[in-house]
Amino acid sequence: MELDKPGHVTQMRLVFAAANRHRMAIVVHVRPNIDHGRAWGEKQARIFLESVLPQAKDIVVQIAHLASAGRYEDEGVDKALDVFVAAIAAKDPRMKRVYFDVSVAAGKSKREQLQRQLRAIGMERLLYASDSPPPSALKAFRQLPLSEEELGRIETNVAPYLR
Repeated sequence: MELDKPGHVTQMRLVFAAANRHRMAIVVHVRPNIDHGRAWGEKQARIFLESVLPQAKDIVVQIAHLASAGRYEDEGVDKALDVFVAAIAAKDPRMKRVYFDVSVAAGKSKREQLQRQLRAIGMERLLYASDSPPPSALKAFRQLPLSEEELGRIETNVAPYLR
């Protein structure tokens, strides 16, 4: 999917609307890959927030990989995440049932920024998840610039669709 292509957005809206009608949670890779050099940042996140999320107003949407495939340091990732952080801070109703899975680590240059974003999202919206081998993924996750209490909260959160 490419959020810069209106046809792709239309198809995503249809999928999200169908999931909403059938009360099916969605786990979405809003940036599905890094291999094709596609733009990812504020513009694409805003398109997702404004055009796609409204179709899923009654269901849980889990945004995979903290809003990006790839590394947190990749260009545009922090700007994309800022769109969602701002919407949460504004109590945007489109974000009411949105969760993020997280297992990322950040380099030293962006650790404080990531910490601010995670805290602004709220520990209750963060789910530990990884598609990396468990020992190395957990070790990387534990390097996040959060307190032991915050890390523990994320590790024990359960997605609403699994409760």
